[in-house]
Amino acid sequence: MKNFRRVVITGVGAVTPIGTAVDGLWAGLQARTSAVYMALAPFAVMVMYYFFIDPENTERLFVTVPGQLILCTSLVFNLVAYLWARKILNADI
Repeated sequence: MKNFRRVVITGVGAVTPIGTAVDGLWAGLQARTSAVYMALAPFAVMVMYYFFIDPENTERLFVTVPGQLILCTSLVFNLVAYLWARKILNADI
């Protein structure tokens, strides 16, 4: 005789590491999305500045040593800000 497991469904809901129930899950997803948008914003601004506003001066960031130092520093700060925002915006419900 086969051994079957029985399952009882008592309701529909979400229990995830991001949040519980639909409201908690939605709040957690919005918080993480906000952190991603915040991290991507500087790159979008640089692309717009390079292609539409001032390509000559933006190119100096990539070809001169002070410009490269500025870019490296901004990348580190952007990474720290992203990780910090994910920590702060983590919805613990």
